[in-house]
Amino acid sequence: DLPRALAQHAGLAEDVLDHRLNARTVYMNPVIRFLYWNMNYHVEHHMFPMVPYHALPALHEEMKPYCPPPYRSIFAAYREIIPAVLQQAKDPSYFVKRELPAGVPAQMPAHPLSSQVRHHLFLSVREALANILKHARATHARITITYPGNSLEILVEDDGCGFDARTRLTAAAGFPDAHDGLRNMTRRFAEVGGQCTIASQPGHGTSIRFVLPLKPNPSNPP
Repeated sequence: DLPRALAQHAGLAEDVLDHRLNARTVYMNPVIRFLYWNMNYHVEHHMFPMVPYHALPALHEEMKPYCPPPYRSIFAAYREIIPAVLQQAKDPSYFVKRELPAGVPAQMPAHPLSSQVRHHLFLSVREALANILKHARATHARITITYPGNSLEILVEDDGCGFDARTRLTAAAGFPDAHDGLRNMTRRFAEVGGQCTIASQPGHGTSIRFVLPLKPNPSNPP
């Protein structure tokens, strides 16, 4: 309905790529959430549109530390929306500025990457996720992207069955092709000057860390 639809974006920033800044997550009671198909978790829905509606509450719990605080009710949202819309009638450039949690950047610094680097990065992370789906028997997986100085780090973790990483990565033969994918990730990332580190133990999940050195970008401040 219109009141809940307006609560999704009204008064927030436009023309921004970060949906944490232009959408609202509003807590609602279970009946309304069911009728609304959990679309009150609107930040989560926009950032990960392929996640099915029934999984949005769980996604919200995972994303909550990295997002602005959710609104406690539809009334709390409208206490912000009504003054904002009235102000926009006088000043069309006005919008509500949502604050991100401390230490969470609104965007990462721009660094140009060659098509080869982007291709290898995509294939490596996709391989890591495919292995979780095929082999890990995990209940949770997490991707963490950080920018510590002049490198890009992507950490893919799961809480699955794990494996003996040293044996799988050093054995010359005798393992299925799926395990060759682990060695392919390390080789593929090395070809573009990066490093792929795989850590796993049986029964303790797996973590794969991709570290890609970045050339300093003169357009970025030090």
